[in-house]
Amino acid sequence: MGTSTKTPTTVARDEPEARPKSIVEVAIATSKWLEA
Repeated sequence: MGTSTKTPTTVARDEPEARPKSIVEVAIATSKWLEA
């Protein structure tokens, strides 16, 4: 994976209520990442 500590998943986790759509998009992106 990446060495960055501020991954999209971490950011989404920091503000779950503020960005619900982001979490969904990040989840999809993460799924594609793992499959890649």
